[in-house]
Amino acid sequence: TKRITSTQSFTVPADVTSVNLILCGGGSGGSVDSIGGGGGGGSVYESSGLAVTAGASYTITIGAGGPSRPANTQATGRDGNPSSFGSLFIAETIYFSTNQRRTGKVGSGLGGSGGSRDSSGSIQDGLPGAFGLGGGGGNGSSSAEPRSGATNGGGVGSLAGEAAQNGVINTGGGGGGSVTAIASGSGGSGVCIIKYWSAL
Repeated sequence: TKRITSTQSFTVPADVTSVNLILCGGGSGGSVDSIGGGGGGGSVYESSGLAVTAGASYTITIGAGGPSRPANTQATGRDGNPSSFGSLFIAETIYFSTNQRRTGKVGSGLGGSGGSRDSSGSIQDGLPGAFGLGGGGGNGSSSAEPRSGATNGGGVGSLAGEAAQNGVINTGGGGGGSVTAIASGSGGSGVCIIKYWSAL
């Protein structure tokens, strides 16, 4: 098993013709607004028995997390970047939705949505992603309001002068959200986990 945490080349052993992958993209950064929505987790994908060419070299790209947003703005979180295994397999980036929550991209991506607060004040925790990766960040809050939890590498949101946390690197965790006076957290970078069996 190899855990790839930065963009690099991977050379397939001479007797290996298939690999199993877990691939996670970068998490979104949190937003800065009256709701302070947490960043969504990077999309997480699994591929079993992905056909590869023995002895070939593949570029593994590890997606960076989405950046922090500055204090005293009304700014939505920024998407993380996709991770990929050559041209064979891509964990796509994630997207923003209108209710200030961040969520894994529609499809087979299993990243968790970020924490939020709706118009009635109801709190939604950040949701977990798959395989312990790609968890959503928590929403920010004032001292008079609760903040949601963060999961699977997501950053905790700001609270009454405390800084929002970044998503944990190489987990695809979303950044913590923030209310207006504090910057939000950035998303965590992605990761690629390769499993294969070789006699060499």
